[in-house]
Amino acid sequence: MKTRNSLIAMLAGIAAGTVIGILFAPEKGAKTRKKLTRKKEHYVDEVQAQFENLLKSVSKKYSITLKEARELLSIDKNKNDGAQKATTPLKA
Repeated sequence: MKTRNSLIAMLAGIAAGTVIGILFAPEKGAKTRKKLTRKKEHYVDEVQAQFENLLKSVSKKYSITLKEARELLSIDKNKNDGAQKATTPLKA
């Protein structure tokens, strides 16, 4: 959730900065468009990097949770196997 809020805030900042930059740009349109294109590329790269970090974090947490779940299932299975052996009558 924290990463999501950061991403939303960053995108809002990008949009606000772009609008203000266009409104107060003292340069010709072609130069302004080139600047905006460069900034856009920079911000796209930044968003992609943050998204990749988010994916890595989620993947890591998923792997840890999956490992813990498998361990719990293994422990539970071992307990059940032991309980079954204890309740199974011995054959003579």
